[in-house]
This record gives sequence, C-alpha cells and structure tokens, in this order.
Amino acid sequence: MSTRTFRTLLVPTLCALALSCILPSARAQREYDAANGTLPEAQGWTYIGSNASPTPSVSGGILFQNSLTNNATQAWRRTDIVNDFNIGSPRFFFETNIKVDQSDYINFLGSSGDAWRTGYMMYVADNDGHSFILGLTNNGLRLSTDQNGVTDALSSPFLNFDTTSGFNTYRLEVSNGIGDLYANGSLLTSLPVGQTYSGVSNRVLIGSFPGGIQPGGSTEMHYLDYGVVTAATPEPSTFALLVGMGVTGIGVTMRRRGQKSRTALPSRE
Repeated sequence: MSTRTFRTLLVPTLCALALSCILPSARAQREYDAANGTLPEAQGWTYIGSNASPTPSVSGGILFQNSLTNNATQAWRRTDIVNDFNIGSPRFFFETNIKVDQSDYINFLGSSGDAWRTGYMMYVADNDGHSFILGLTNNGLRLSTDQNGVTDALSSPFLNFDTTSGFNTYRLEVSNGIGDLYANGSLLTSLPVGQTYSGVSNRVLIGSFPGGIQPGGSTEMHYLDYGVVTAATPEPSTFALLVGMGVTGIGVTMRRRGQKSRTALPSRE
C-alpha cells in the first residue's frame, strides 16, 4: 500500500473506530416498548394495581400511566435481573424515555431512613439487594439507595430539572460500585452503591405506589430498558482522545494535500 493510500484511509478508519467504541451494540428488543402497542403485562411485566383510576393505556406508541388518587397504586414489576452492582461486576444500565404530567414531592423524615417520596418512582435492585431509586416530580428528580429496612440510605440533593415540557431520556449506569445518573446524555449526579437488603432482590419496579403517603403520579412513557452494557463505551477523556486523533488526522491530511497542490502549480514565467 502506498503512503498516499494509507493516509487517505487513516482518517475514516479513526472515525469509524471512535464511533464503534461509543455506540453500544443494538438490542434486539427492549424490556418494555410502547411502540409494540401493548401494556407492560403483555411484555413480561406483572401489574400491581389497587384503587387506581383511570386504568393504564397505550396509544400512539406511548404508555399512559395515571394514578393521582391518594393511596392508589399503579405500577409494574419484573424479577429477572441477573447482575450485581459490586466493584468488578459488569456495567449495568437502566434507561427510560418518559414525560411527567403530574408527580408531587414530599420531603419528610421517617423511621427507616426514608427522607422523601415522589408520586412516580423507578426502583431497581440487584441480586444482592443493593438498590437505586429514581424519583421523578413536576420540578425535578432525586436519586437514592433507599428501601425499606435500610436506615442510612444515601440520597442525592433534589435536582431541579424540566421533566414536564417534553420527553427526556434518563439513564442510570452502575459500574465499579458507583451509580451515575444521566439525563439526555448529561451527567446529573452520582451515588455509591448502598447497603444490601435481603428482603428485595433481582427486581425492577416502575410506577406510582404511594402507600397512602402522598398523591400518585401521571406519566407518558415511550420505552424502558435495562441490562448489562455489551459494548465498550469509553470514558469522556477517552472519547475526547479518539475525537482528537480523528481531527488531528484530518488536519494533517489536509495540510499535506494543500502543500502538494501548491507545489504542483505550473510556473507562470
């Protein structure tokens, strides 16, 4: 291969390498996808409902969940997580695209470490009983490692965020004992993995289950997915290095081409 051919192929090769490291491999099927036109219970979830009205529905690729009545539950559960959040375990992700229509927030001090509740919550527990809870409200969100029986749960500050104007993608990634919460690709907060609780494990809960503490929540969801990250996604510093390599390669190639073009101009004498 000539030097010129090698230089020509260098830039697209670097760009393709960067993209292949950034983009995770496509999943054949999400754990819940409203685009299928069915409720979660038709896609492997167990419905938990009591005194909730109106009933959930799916229309136009959106799951409509509405439980604004006090002491009403409208939620779904899965118990098929096979992973743990300990250091050295595979990186776990939990992602949803959702819009909040109504969800209140109450901050209080309970006897078991419960310091706050939201009308709509998402809960994930690994096979050792470590858990993360994402609470969505009208004005923002909060992340916690709380669950019943844990007395010193960790919790992020309340994060002001526009949850109601449109759909947002929230993604929790747990790796090396740390849970990182992203919204639309931007890191919002991080929490270390908390205590274990033997009463609950291998579980995902989504929905409104206030237990008589506060009104429930009303949301619109496109999809929810979770599992082990199957493709290497570089850290931001690594991504920056890859992009820098590509840009540098482009710059070097263009400068050399420019020099060749100038030296190839015929003399006007």
